[in-house]
Amino acid sequence: MATNSFLASGGDNFAAFTEGTTEGTGLIDFDAFQAYIEDNSPLSPEDYTGRVSVGEAEEPQAPAAAVTASSTEVAARDRVTISVTGFGPSERVVVTLDGERLGRIRTDAEGAGSAEVRIPRGVEAGPADILATGADSDRTATVQVQVTEPGRPGNGNGNGNGNGGSPNPGQFLTTFQELLRNLLRGWFGG
Repeated sequence: MATNSFLASGGDNFAAFTEGTTEGTGLIDFDAFQAYIEDNSPLSPEDYTGRVSVGEAEEPQAPAAAVTASSTEVAARDRVTISVTGFGPSERVVVTLDGERLGRIRTDAEGAGSAEVRIPRGVEAGPADILATGADSDRTATVQVQVTEPGRPGNGNGNGNGNGGSPNPGQFLTTFQELLRNLLRGWFGG
């Protein structure tokens, strides 16, 4: 190992160097530097350009914002969990469906979060975009969902066509919760 005489003598708490064997050149650091200058004179700054470059530091790139939905096929009044990543820490993220606000998500320290939202009544069937927009970062992310016609519970398969079959479990649960809520309001005057 090669080092300068200051470190070799244990300077700056490099005590381990003093435990090794030393083969010195007999030169002190300053003497070696002076000899280099004398041997390579005249020196000019042009001889040393390009060895170190100073430039603008690149900003670290934040991860791209992303949004996902627990289901990409939804109907009016369905509950869907929306998850976001790549937003700012503790940021408020507004979630909309084709421009109509569904709710908001407060992200954690890593810029991720989730919330359950309800698809509003009157939303038109067909493809629709769920958009997540960061209130502070202005980052946005979109996920496309397919809005289906709302089902009619009790008519068979829940899509209102009378073909029978099993109702969609999510729609059944939503309908049951709504029925229970209405009963409780009636009983307790809420």
